[in-house]
This record gives sequence, C-alpha cells and structure tokens, in this order.
Amino acid sequence: SYDSKFGTYKLDYPNEEVKQAMLRAFLKEKYTRASNGFCIKAFVQDTEKGNVEGLMNRFQNLFYSTPYPDNKDVKFQEYNFRLMFYLIFRLMGFYCRAEEHMYKGRSDCLIETDDYVYLLEIKVNQSVEEALQQIEDKGYAKPYESIGKKIFKIGVNFDTEKKEVLWGLG
Repeated sequence: SYDSKFGTYKLDYPNEEVKQAMLRAFLKEKYTRASNGFCIKAFVQDTEKGNVEGLMNRFQNLFYSTPYPDNKDVKFQEYNFRLMFYLIFRLMGFYCRAEEHMYKGRSDCLIETDDYVYLLEIKVNQSVEEALQQIEDKGYAKPYESIGKKIFKIGVNFDTEKKEVLWGLG
C-alpha cells in the first residue's frame, strides 16, 4: 500500500529469508544513519549499554550540527535544552521524565532503561560542576538507589557564547 501523506510504501516479503536479506542489505544502514553521521541505532545502543561517553558525544555532535538563531534577541534557556533531551529520548522509545518533582527540587531529565538510570542536570552558561553539585545537594538519585540499577549522574552545560556543550559525570 502507499501513504501519500508521508510518501511511504508498505511492503511485504514473500518469505523470511528474503525479509532478512533485505533488512541486512538495504534498510539497516539506509534508515539508521543520516547523511550527517547521526545514527539512531548507535544512540539507542549507547543508552542501553550505559555508554555515557558515547551517548554524550553523540549529543554534542547533534547539537553542533543544529543551526543557531540569527536573531540576537533570541535567548537560550535551560527549558529549550531540557526539552531537546526529553524529546530525543522519548522518540527513541525510552522511559523519560522532565522536571521530575523530588522532595528537594526538580531534576531536569530522568531516563530509565532496564539496567540504568540517567539523571541529567542541565545548565546554560554556568558550569558542569554546578550541575553535578545540584544533583547531590537536591538528592535526585536517592529515590533510585534501592532499585538495583546503575545510576549515572550527568551534568551538562551549554555555553552559548562559545557555542559549546560540556558534560561530566558525578
């Protein structure tokens, strides 16, 4: 069938062998890697495997490839960056919460996989150390310490002057 709204076809395979060959030979690379090198599959795999360095490097590359506003009046706000993290993880199919209310505050972004909990504190024109300190001071990891998953505390700073994304682990 054909969906004219999205310009997509729905195809079927005559048997499982043809299906597997088709997926390996064509669809696997064609639809998981964009022309700029962004690979959704690798992004998901890094998240599922707890590869924080790979994950954050992919975020950096993604953000470096996004255009900046020409209008000098546009202000970068923490909310915008928090929303980007939230949407990217949700679109990849992960359980994700933004502005998770805790007993001492709100964590910016929380992602849970089968094995890991990612706590991200996002700052704009501040420091990674301040973000990590907030995770500690506000006890954002406390509710997850007894569930048996590895917890990654990640501080992120978007430096809008240098147009740079910095991150660190706590």
